[in-house]
Amino acid sequence: MSEDKYKGINDYAKYEALSKNPIQMAMRIMELEERFKQYRIHSDPNRRLALIERLKLASETADTDTEQGHEDADSILLEFINDEEVSKLYGEIKKWYA
Repeated sequence: MSEDKYKGINDYAKYEALSKNPIQMAMRIMELEERFKQYRIHSDPNRRLALIERLKLASETADTDTEQGHEDADSILLEFINDEEVSKLYGEIKKWYA
């Protein structure tokens, strides 16, 4: 017999327990919604277009001020990635401009 790839999803006892506690069910739903927001951010076509426009402006800035253009692009991309640990670690990388 093959392993159930939906293990946990078909756990009706878990659903029954949640159905008896609407507050706990609501909290689980809210947690899931919060997790999925991150995925919507990356797939939202309007957000992507805004990101592209902001990067174009950073590119234009780089024509006259390379360091500032690069800093702007870094900030835009880190905002898009939206991960505190990534931003912190990235901020620790030394940068050098000639």
